[in-house]
Amino acid sequence: KIHAGAGSQFEAAPAVQCLGGERLIDADAAVLSHIVRASSEIRKLVICSVACTDKALQLVADGLGATSAPITELDLSRLGHMESIATASHRLASLLRAACIHTTLASIDVREQQHNSSGTLFSICGEEILTPLCDLMCCKGNMLRVLKLGGNSAWGLGVSAPLSEALAFSSCVLEELDISGSALANTDA
Repeated sequence: KIHAGAGSQFEAAPAVQCLGGERLIDADAAVLSHIVRASSEIRKLVICSVACTDKALQLVADGLGATSAPITELDLSRLGHMESIATASHRLASLLRAACIHTTLASIDVREQQHNSSGTLFSICGEEILTPLCDLMCCKGNMLRVLKLGGNSAWGLGVSAPLSEALAFSSCVLEELDISGSALANTDA
């Protein structure tokens, strides 16, 4: 279910939300992409707790990359990925690259990415997913204060290296970082 509107009484900024259903089908993703692309007022984009195809994520990425809206919050938590881990990781990274061109982002949530295989996105392709987030953190004038990556199981060896480097940049203004459950190796910490 897609909801686009001025937000609830608790949300002052316009928001687009896709919550709860079983799947974000390609047709709905195309509508969502159009809404995001056409609006200059959206501050919050929530797509969580749904299964997504590769094409659906690409459509959303296209909308994010083309919008002039000053998006401040992106919630992609608990997405169910239906393609191979490599394809799903690549598409999630592509969506994050499109989102991270918006230095107005103050909060990004990519917790609990789900895949129906035995592997996890962060254990196999985590560095690809982290790269656009780290690039944003290193960008002068970025507003990213909250980054939630927890619940993605153990990360592969070396995956956290770009994150460690980005945290050391003077442009990094992060105040909250959730990497719970990542089981970072001592050499990664």
